[in-house]
Amino acid sequence: MNIRILSWTATVIAGMLITGTGVHYFRCNTKATFAKYGDESVFQYFCPVDSYNYDIVLAVPAFGQRAPGWGQPNKNGTFRLRQHDVFPDWVTLSGFSSGGTFAQQLQISYSSLFSGLAQFNHAYYRCGPGNGSEAAYDNACTTAGTNPAPYDPDLALADIRRYERGGLIENTRNLRNKKLYVYAGSRSDFFTLDQSLGAVQVYEPLIQNLCAIKTRVQDAHQLLPTANFGNACRMSATDSFFLGNCGFSGPYEALQFLLGDVIRMPPADLRANQRNLLEFDQTEFFYGIEGNGEHFMDSIGYIYVPNQCYQRKCFLHMYFHGCLTGREFNGTSHFANSGYLELAEANDLIVVAPQAVGTGPGGENEIGCWDTYGLTGPNYATQRGAQVTVVRNMLARLVGEDSNRQRRTSAVISQPAQPNIQKGIARFYGESSGYQ
Repeated sequence: MNIRILSWTATVIAGMLITGTGVHYFRCNTKATFAKYGDESVFQYFCPVDSYNYDIVLAVPAFGQRAPGWGQPNKNGTFRLRQHDVFPDWVTLSGFSSGGTFAQQLQISYSSLFSGLAQFNHAYYRCGPGNGSEAAYDNACTTAGTNPAPYDPDLALADIRRYERGGLIENTRNLRNKKLYVYAGSRSDFFTLDQSLGAVQVYEPLIQNLCAIKTRVQDAHQLLPTANFGNACRMSATDSFFLGNCGFSGPYEALQFLLGDVIRMPPADLRANQRNLLEFDQTEFFYGIEGNGEHFMDSIGYIYVPNQCYQRKCFLHMYFHGCLTGREFNGTSHFANSGYLELAEANDLIVVAPQAVGTGPGGENEIGCWDTYGLTGPNYATQRGAQVTVVRNMLARLVGEDSNRQRRTSAVISQPAQPNIQKGIARFYGESSGYQ
């Protein structure tokens, strides 16, 4: 092995043992020679300066050291999610791709709990027949269908009214004057502008305040916009974790709109503190699930807690990854490069990123999307939805109300299968007709 790589490896291991922390490392976009390490992560310092990605490796603290206020980690390195002192009236949501639609499902199901929502490049709440068929969803809500039959957002709004009457979601009056931010890329090869902006048509009658809705349409591909990371905005972002350099930070613009001037732009040289990004155990929240208990949630989720949020009250934000951007496909890469961590570090902001997984090769969701079409059952978009239930359980823990909630429900746990990544990527783009 190259002596430089041996030296670098020794330095990394020594640093981890001494400090008890994870390490930052670079991953090349190029095909330069690299050394594989551990779980197929790569560290590389032969890269051109302008071709690296910023990733975070999470390591178990050594010599009994603890993450601040979290106690000892589990045997697999994860921590038990804990309660935090947060502003309960200012909990916000955002999501990219299927995560954007799932964020809508969570907010509409529990509209009293969330003050605002941001969506990046996806369809709207309850789009499509909701029968669990990916093909049927694609035909109604994406450009990837083989027999397109565009869905009418008014049908989704009618479903919301029906769910409300049936007690499956909270009273929609809770949504009045709450903030909505919608970003759409006109070059997206999976969603037309009508499909992405359909969220506005669904939400307008519920919010009843045009000043509470902000949209940004950009000449961009299917991506989450960043200020300086990824390929150019008009280029495909598939090789940059679906993050694109669009000249502005989508997370900052969205959170600044949802929470106001209390959110400050992070300094250009600010980097996230790796000790503040933790893996938490999601399996303890797999309770209260309706039906057979299938949920397609990962066993591990991410949370970023700035040091100051252990001393004072902070804002809480939940971010939901999209298809092909969860932990099973690229670890922390999408989340760590998105801009959310620096935004949290520069502000009194805790960011939680729950993780979903796919169904495995040949299943209805090979690419790890959130359930936006009934994969887990017909009530997927309501309080009875499996993934809505699991994430609601997480929120209950974060704000300190989970004991009573867990007593009211039964524990049902199901472990999902892992998908074939390459086949999933082909599925995501190979059948897409594109939008120009």
